[in-house]
Amino acid sequence: QGSQGGPPHSARGHLAAAGRAWRKASSARTLQPRTRAAASAGATLGVWRRQAVRRRVARRAEEEEVDLEARFAKLDEELDDLKEKLTQELDARGAALAERVDELLARAPVRAVRVEEE
Repeated sequence: QGSQGGPPHSARGHLAAAGRAWRKASSARTLQPRTRAAASAGATLGVWRRQAVRRRVARRAEEEEVDLEARFAKLDEELDDLKEKLTQELDARGAALAERVDELLARAPVRAVRVEEE
């Protein structure tokens, strides 16, 4: 069992050993061959971890982009439906208004003529 990490041969044990070695080396400012190897292993693990994080972030961004594209497509369809309904409603109201104007003109043709003469 490693003193801080886990079993001595596990990745966590190696990482803990590398961390201890790195701290020891940086405080003493001396890099013994074993310490250099441990620091190198720690640096390698750090690089692997950063690469894994980058891949995860890129994958999430891609999934979110696909999700956003689907949402925008759905919103675009809803907008087209609303435009169609609004156009139909306006057409119906316009037709009703034209009918009402025709009725009013039919009821009072004499008045309309008088207004035009004045």
